[in-house]
Amino acid sequence: MRKILIIILLLSSIISFGQELSTIRVSVPNKTDEVFIVGNQESLGNWQPEKIKMNKTSDYEREISLNLTFPAEFKFTRGSWNSEAIINKLYGQPNFILSERPNKAKKYKIQGWSDKIDSYSTFNTFLIESLFSKTLNTDRKIYLALPENYSEKTKYPVVYITDAQNLNNFEIAQQTIRQQSNFKNFPETILVGISQSDRNADFGLNKETLYNEKFQNFIFNELIPYIEKTYSTSDYKAIIGHSNGSEYNHYLMFADNNPFNAFANISEEINALFPHMDQSWFHKSQDKYQIFFEHYSGKPINLFIASGKYDFWHRLKAGKVIDSLYKTYPNTNNNFRHKLYSAEHNSLVGQSMFDALQFIFNDFKNFEAFETDLKNTKNYQQTKNIFLENSKQYGDYVMSIEDEDIIQTIVFNTKNFELFQQWNASENPNNQLYSNLFLGSILTDINPEKASQYFEKAIKERDKEISKFLPSIIYNEVQVLNRPKNAIAKLDKILEIDEVNKLVINYFIAKTSIENNIELSKG
Repeated sequence: MRKILIIILLLSSIISFGQELSTIRVSVPNKTDEVFIVGNQESLGNWQPEKIKMNKTSDYEREISLNLTFPAEFKFTRGSWNSEAIINKLYGQPNFILSERPNKAKKYKIQGWSDKIDSYSTFNTFLIESLFSKTLNTDRKIYLALPENYSEKTKYPVVYITDAQNLNNFEIAQQTIRQQSNFKNFPETILVGISQSDRNADFGLNKETLYNEKFQNFIFNELIPYIEKTYSTSDYKAIIGHSNGSEYNHYLMFADNNPFNAFANISEEINALFPHMDQSWFHKSQDKYQIFFEHYSGKPINLFIASGKYDFWHRLKAGKVIDSLYKTYPNTNNNFRHKLYSAEHNSLVGQSMFDALQFIFNDFKNFEAFETDLKNTKNYQQTKNIFLENSKQYGDYVMSIEDEDIIQTIVFNTKNFELFQQWNASENPNNQLYSNLFLGSILTDINPEKASQYFEKAIKERDKEISKFLPSIIYNEVQVLNRPKNAIAKLDKILEIDEVNKLVINYFIAKTSIENNIELSKG
């Protein structure tokens, strides 16, 4: 009997080892969410969504351990096919597949539920609206990510992105804009995602008409007017497209009534580069690009093209062809950049999104352009006006203290006395002490004798702030002019002004006298 018991125990342990459980864990957006797992086998409910409920392990976590056979396919619902979990796609979420037992709990993050997307987003950070299109004779889902501090009193640029049903593309654009605007590298921006349940029909790329003009009319004549009527927008608009969306973008750019100021085309295409396509398609598109680059005379257009080194060969070639056309037919109204990435078709979106958006906003707080213009024009106010005008084209830009500091640094770095005087007259017209001290500092490397005179003027103002400039005064008199006695004379005068820093001033007097073998007449 004892032998039989041992054999049974051994058999049961072998069986249980062979049937080791797989743990699946999800996080949910709401405390009250009940989650059901549904899949392709009995332990997953045989695709009956209401059968297998997951266990609540905390307010925002659900978990279940199952005996699975592999491959296991499954989804998550709230007990009905009308309420599927949204994890990385708003529509058409594919089955999750486990080809073998995971060695630790498999985790998924549920962003929201398919029956709730009409009212608010899966991330709770963007709105989802439905817009009826007369042109397309259907409702279209629109995703809207507003600035965190959105105000009706502020005008914002708008960036549109096609294929917004792909959350990966929409999310990286949203996060890049949010992060960079928080750092004040980009302007605060409204992001509008255009959902496309049938993108091939929307784009309608073909060798006869080249593209679907109806979808263009929806964007130009219905979507943009709706956004501008409903939200507080500036006149600046851009659009981002990936894959076929990038090809569709360039047809929007060619349109006579194009409303966009900037285009970011990620993984461009001229479809005839497919080997089975009629070459006439390629030549039509190429000719349109050539005509655009050679003859376009409208408002300035920013065009950014991202190509992937490991993308489909015809897409990589398309980017190079367009790049070559621009170099052959440069146009001052076209600001063009083509950049190659070590990426394939989909990873190219993640690698290029920051550069694409930075190019879209290339004139926003462009301090390098300010520096170049200042050196060329030698006119501070004119250069500043251009800088402000360029930054304000995107919306309501107000120069921050940090921006003013950068501009001040640029002016100082020119070591141009005339430019410094222009800057000082513009920014500090009523601060003579500030003028004398900074003029002294900047002139040390340009005209040290004049610098000494300005420091003397500042001393005569008898302001205790002068002590902050002791190292500059000593450097100019001792190191540059080789006049240590003059330095000590100036320090003596400052000593009469500033009792608070008496110890520091006496230290500099003693140090200067010792290092230069000067005998002091007083202790």
